[in-house]
Amino acid sequence: MKYMISWFERPQGSPTEYENAQKRILEVFTQWKAPANFKIELFVVRVGEWGGHMLVLRRSVGRSQGMLDLACF
Repeated sequence: MKYMISWFERPQGSPTEYENAQKRILEVFTQWKAPANFKIELFVVRVGEWGGHMLVLRRSVGRSQGMLDLACF
């Protein structure tokens, strides 16, 4: 099954606060390990805006487990 995950950021605060928030996001996601049946097929960041899209392929093991795996997003 394929999932399209989209995110939209709303920058708030000073540029320094925003930069620190981006560093924290990188810290969190560099520790995340994708399951073996999970593949990122496409990753797009919108130019001139905040956010992007990610197309994820997940080999089926059951609908409820799929939603559980993606709950971290």
